[in-house]
Amino acid sequence: MFKICPNCGAHNTATAKFCTRCGTSLAGVVATAETAVQSAQPTSENEASTANTAAVSEQSS
Repeated sequence: MFKICPNCGAHNTATAKFCTRCGTSLAGVVATAETAVQSAQPTSENEASTANTAAVSEQSS
């Protein structure tokens, strides 16, 4: 299990109090199992892909 930083998205140990990448406090962050994060990632990628497609469409106009 690990904690994902709400500021930068870095994975930290479940017992971390601060993010090892950016230093943000992880006091309110609940440790997450890796499988939950893997199932959530395609949604983020799909949203990013949709945003990129919209940006390209606007540039083409």
